Amino acid sequence: MSDKLIDTWIELHNSTSEEQKGKLFIEFLNLFHSSDFWLISPISEEKGTYSFSIKEDPEFHFRPYIVAYLSEENPASWHNAESIDNNPENLHQFGAEHLYYLIDEFQCDLVIYNGDNYIIFDQNTLTHIKNSAQTTDDLPEERNEIYLPHNPQPFLTSDWGMILGAPYAYFNGWSCNDYSPEEDDAGLSSAWGIENRQDLVFQLFKLMVNGHAADYYKMRDELSELSKPEFNEILADIQQSDMNAYDKQEIIWRYTMMYDNENDIQNIQYLAWDYVRFSMLCLNGCKLQYITEQEAKNWTLMLAPLLRMVYSGWDDLWYHFALTRWFWASTDEGWAECQSEYIGIIRALLNDPNSPTVEINWNSELPPIETHSFAQALTEVLAEQNPDAEVNFNEVHDAIREQVRADEP
Repeated sequence: MSDKLIDTWIELHNSTSEEQKGKLFIEFLNLFHSSDFWLISPISEEKGTYSFSIKEDPEFHFRPYIVAYLSEENPASWHNAESIDNNPENLHQFGAEHLYYLIDEFQCDLVIYNGDNYIIFDQNTLTHIKNSAQTTDDLPEERNEIYLPHNPQPFLTSDWGMILGAPYAYFNGWSCNDYSPEEDDAGLSSAWGIENRQDLVFQLFKLMVNGHAADYYKMRDELSELSKPEFNEILADIQQSDMNAYDKQEIIWRYTMMYDNENDIQNIQYLAWDYVRFSMLCLNGCKLQYITEQEAKNWTLMLAPLLRMVYSGWDDLWYHFALTRWFWASTDEGWAECQSEYIGIIRALLNDPNSPTVEINWNSELPPIETHSFAQALTEVLAEQNPDAEVNFNEVHDAIREQVRADEP
């Protein structure tokens, strides 16, 4: 990855073909936004926050700069002299969005170095890269390496909730408004334990009220209040626990990322992760004929009031989704490897003229929110699971409407 990113930029810089430049620029954007960069960021004991030193330029470069190291492992060993740079604890990984922030904050250039080669970006170039990742204006007509599947029918505002799960639909090769039956269950049974309508309804209920977001908010609130010694004590307790090695590694990774606020994860709204997956399950469940097309549309549309209170648009929703997915994937190489593909799909969804986000605006006027059918389905499932208890439909219905803010203006 490190060689590829630098080589692609150099090839782009040397290319004389506008068509080739366009393709190389897209390739570079995907590589840049899917890479993690090591930065020397000693922590001030007094403030408890990261501080980045602005290096003086080498003799051939005359502006201050920050060095971002590209390496799969901590690059502290590259530094031979004893210095703050030589301490592995002073190097931390950050994504492209944090590089944009640092360069703007410190008003300096960026050097990306992989141990053998380097490239230098001034502030204007990096601003151009940032803006190009967010808009179609600077990209050629054939701008996406990932092409969206054909939409079988025009999108309507009633499809708003199905668009939420579009990254998953297109990852599976479907349009998010393709409700045709499918034999492939896309992992519903193996990953979710969903083998029938009842299983699906109950999983949707769990995502709605008690998904990963609740755990991540709780983790953030608890860890952010700890001192460094207190945090280290928690990690030591995990290491000495009876958990298996994989679970220890996963929990320690997540705790460390959260405590260090890696990729600004403490300020992410994790709800997107649960509700995008809610939409995905509805489409997959419809294609397996566990629920009807109308149920899939109505149930996903229930999420609109709360989501539009939290997020400002499709781009904002999927930005928070992608970062929470990164946090969830943690040390699992299988899940982490496809992160760049999801980011590419999201970029296509935001830029492609055939994207449903072009047809349906985030703030479109939507049909009335219908919660009755989901409440009825859930009441039946809860009654089946608890035959000795009385499950009241009205109580279930009221709880659902309150959860999704269905009655908010």
